[in-house]
Amino acid sequence: MRVALMKSLSHAMTSIQFEAPICWDDVAYVLEWSKHAEHGHLACNIALVLSKMLKQAPRSIAERLKPIFEGLEGVDTVEVAGPGFLNIWLDPRTLETIVADICDNPTHYGTCDIGQQRTVYLEYVSANPTGPLHVGHGRNAAIGSTLARVLSKGGYRVQEGYYVNDAGRQIQVLGLSCLIRARQALGQACDLPNRCYQGEYVQAIARVWSDTAEAQLWLNDPELINILEQGIEDTDAAIDARIVSVSDRMGHEAFQSMCQYASTVVLSDIQDDLSACGVSPHFLSEQSIYDQGAVDDLIKDLHSKGCLAWREGALWFKATDFGDEKDRVLKRANGQFTYFAADAAYHRAQLNQYEHMVNIWGSDHHGYVARIQAVLKALGVAPERLKCILVQFVNLVESGQRISMSTRSGSFVTLRQLRDDVGADVCRFFYLMRKFDQHMDFDLDLARTQSQDNPVYYVQYAHARICRLFDQAGLDPNNLNASICFQHLGSGVEPLLCHLAQYPDVIAQSIVSYEVHGIVFYLQSLATLLHRYYNTEHCLVSDIDMRMSRLKLMHAVQCVLKQGLELLGVQAPATM
Repeated sequence: MRVALMKSLSHAMTSIQFEAPICWDDVAYVLEWSKHAEHGHLACNIALVLSKMLKQAPRSIAERLKPIFEGLEGVDTVEVAGPGFLNIWLDPRTLETIVADICDNPTHYGTCDIGQQRTVYLEYVSANPTGPLHVGHGRNAAIGSTLARVLSKGGYRVQEGYYVNDAGRQIQVLGLSCLIRARQALGQACDLPNRCYQGEYVQAIARVWSDTAEAQLWLNDPELINILEQGIEDTDAAIDARIVSVSDRMGHEAFQSMCQYASTVVLSDIQDDLSACGVSPHFLSEQSIYDQGAVDDLIKDLHSKGCLAWREGALWFKATDFGDEKDRVLKRANGQFTYFAADAAYHRAQLNQYEHMVNIWGSDHHGYVARIQAVLKALGVAPERLKCILVQFVNLVESGQRISMSTRSGSFVTLRQLRDDVGADVCRFFYLMRKFDQHMDFDLDLARTQSQDNPVYYVQYAHARICRLFDQAGLDPNNLNASICFQHLGSGVEPLLCHLAQYPDVIAQSIVSYEVHGIVFYLQSLATLLHRYYNTEHCLVSDIDMRMSRLKLMHAVQCVLKQGLELLGVQAPATM
């Protein structure tokens, strides 16, 4: 509705003759919903913007523009207020059409074509398959999957992705960690350095692997036992040296097989966790990037463009030529490619297939964005085709105190534990209540509360309340053959109607900004207005015309609540 008025206004403005020529492309005025009822339904600042161009008082300009606004379809009255704002009241028939638009096609309401069917690869979570997902990963999952739904509603064709880092050193460290734990379970005095993977999950993987025939062969091998019994300094160099020793004894393929076994178990748990939270991205293996020759092709192309240099036996990408703070190693002196090499090839592959790519990363990746942008520039890929969203960390708070967590020591709360504690709906809703660049305190005490004090229950109860209303009326809201009359809705209906009208704007803003927390705020406000209206204006009145008008309104609210919750990946229950 607001967008339609803007279009009508833009067309009408071109017919006005001012004392000086106006380039309307430079007139950045806004038409926005009013926050206070006494200021009308909408307000426009165009007179204030034009006053700077025309060097005239904004109120005098506003008085000249007032008839233009009054002539717009759907407008009832207009007043000039303050220094020159134009406050607009919509006519009742226009407000009635909001309900009709929603009820006639509930799933379409709020849909737009901002994306114009452009393709987007949206990557999120992508935690290494070396341990279970923790509560921080859950926030990325909630934001990523919600953004995918929102972008799809906005006319984008979205592919959700999870990049599985299954080809790097961390997988070998996981394998060594499991091997040491397996020997410890047999009573062998093997030390597990702190830089290896800790936690009960490593021991669980080791116990299962120990029962395989291959494991029995190696766990009783005297030479391997001797290697494992030797102490390991808690340094990366010492751990890497031990990996080489173990791999030489077992053979590269056997050691890699054990490592992949461990990472596959972890990845399977990750997939189960995400699925239980309503998340189902496409999983893409880092190893497949190597297998397809994408890294080799990347090196060839960068070399042909003069972007590489050999220094001290290593192959460097001259990233500083493309805006990065320092050059980056692609291949180490030992002949192994760096993680960056595969990641650069991965980004290039996605941007060869999709028009845009969105990465949702943890805030600790802030220094990584420039190097990816640099390599894309070197390859001739427009950097604006890649957007990186950096999500801040999550703190769990219980009884007013933050819960201490450390991923290195394995003392962290997993996403599965949180979901089992408070439920998937609460997890997702709470994760989405804050803007992604804000630190989040996840209040466990509030999340466990099964009352309207809990924000997600408050919104869900609004939907369930309407469902119960239709049960009491003995009617199916989807087959409600009734018209709506503004006069039958009661004196307190305008804030509710205007809020319903704002839903398309909220969705559009989420699409443009790649921020989804606004949908949560919108639903909370809609629930508040619904409860307020429900408590002051009775719906199941004896007057049949009044009853059907109010039930029609309730159905419109129900549809928007349901659709908004579905975008968030949260259930809209019929009973509570």
